[in-house]
Order: sequence, then structure tokens, then C-alpha cells
Amino acid sequence: MRSDLVYLVHMRECLDRIIEYTRGGHDEFMRDHLIQDGVARNLHLVAESSQRVSQAFKHEHSLVDWRGLSAFRNVMVHDYLSIDLDEVWDIVERDVPFLRRQLEEIVPGGPGAGTE
Repeated sequence: MRSDLVYLVHMRECLDRIIEYTRGGHDEFMRDHLIQDGVARNLHLVAESSQRVSQAFKHEHSLVDWRGLSAFRNVMVHDYLSIDLDEVWDIVERDVPFLRRQLEEIVPGGPGAGTE
């Protein structure tokens, strides 16, 4: 069984990719299917990894919206045809930076930190 740290670092790395992929802004995101796919895939991975974090850790770090991540994962997996790109962009602007900051507080350091 992998430790919570592995999943948390993975989540942070996925969020960093989303930030990198969307540097071109809203218009570039809306017209580039590769960016949309990369963002959607990494959002899915963030949500999937959040499901693998232990309940004890989630309880200890209850300020993170673990339920929201779980609900989002279910949409990405089961209701993927209803995903709205404007909603995804809102998540990129509002939720990605916020969750990234939360994870940085929990597991400080750059990419791969704590995985040695």
C-alpha cells in the first residue's frame, strides 16, 4: 500500500501541469483540444489520487474539500459527456490554485518532494 505522501505529491504535480497547460489563458484553452484533454486528464488524476488518501489523513486535514474531489471524480468517470468546458475553466481559475496552495502547506517542496 502506498503512503498518503505519494498521492499528495502526485496531486500537486498534476495541479502544476494544469497551471502550466493553461498559461495561455481562457481563449487558448477553449480552442485547443490538446490543452482541454490534458487539463481534463490531470483533473481526473487529482480526483482519483484524492480517493486513495487514507481516511485518517483526510480527517486530520479536513479543510481540503475531499468530498468535492470525490464528487468531481464521479462526474469525470461516470458523466463525462456532460462536462462543460466553461465549468472546467472555472475550476482551473478558482479551485486549482486554491487546492495547490493547500497541498503545498501539507507537503511543502517542489516536484517529487518527499518521494525519495
